[in-house]
Amino acid sequence: MESVIFQNNEYPIIHWKFCGTNHDLTLSKIIWSNLFDISLSNIKYLHVHIKNIDSLSQFLQLYNTQPIPNVIIYVQIPLSVYEKLDYKTSFKHNEIRWGITLPNNMDSQTLSNYLKIDILSNQFLNAIYYPFDKTILDIAYQNALSIYTQTGNSVILTPNISLTGTGMSLSWKELDSFYNNILTELKIIGYHKGLLMKRGILSLSLLMNHPCNAYMCSGHNCHSRKGNHPRSFIINTKGDLYPITDVIPSKYCFGNLKNNSWRDIFSSDYYKKQHCYFIEVCRSVFDQWLQHCPFTVVPWETLFELQANTINVV
Repeated sequence: MESVIFQNNEYPIIHWKFCGTNHDLTLSKIIWSNLFDISLSNIKYLHVHIKNIDSLSQFLQLYNTQPIPNVIIYVQIPLSVYEKLDYKTSFKHNEIRWGITLPNNMDSQTLSNYLKIDILSNQFLNAIYYPFDKTILDIAYQNALSIYTQTGNSVILTPNISLTGTGMSLSWKELDSFYNNILTELKIIGYHKGLLMKRGILSLSLLMNHPCNAYMCSGHNCHSRKGNHPRSFIINTKGDLYPITDVIPSKYCFGNLKNNSWRDIFSSDYYKKQHCYFIEVCRSVFDQWLQHCPFTVVPWETLFELQANTINVV
């Protein structure tokens, strides 16, 4: 089987949950080396998720030793890590695009204090991720708007979602209402590129009019010639490679980057079988949730995770 090569208009991205403890540094080095051929699949983006200072130092050591050619690296770190850094030293890598994640449900007063001292206005930042749930739903949009207008950095709204709104998570209905409210506001003020919803939250009209975005058409059957291979991948801390999310059964795992290079995985007969599983889950999402959907926005990745954990693929 030939390895997967993505079209220029598909924009695939790999998310790597970089652990980087001393115990796992050897594994991280192996994974890094086995990602060196991703550009041959026309993958241009690697998003590295890092949780602490030690992990960041270890990742930068890997990066400085041998950068992956022709790939744009995004590094996302918590605000608590960002505050401890020497910005001039740590952010000197112009090739890396940096993002920071704010604490969940940061209130207006705390946010205002950060904005006053300009800590979020670093010229090297590419995006600020703002996680929230029902606790601050009424003020989340205004807070995000304040961050954008005062820092100039894009703000990625990352709501905590469950379909029924369990606990403090937003229900699908609440997400839909929030999405439509901010869309109306953004049309008025014109900040479309300043405030964004996290990847995986898509409009229903996009999915129904262009089902390639739900992996329901591909190749010559698609108006844009997109394929139906996953365009979002997760590498967990063990090196396991999953489509969309790793909070799904191991039967959906494509392989492990400790033992195989990227192209080895995607040129294998095993991947061909796993890809069929992936498409079956996508079809289940489309048939069960989208055909008669009453909302204008779809938490597609949440639905994929639900169906992958529910249906029986063989």
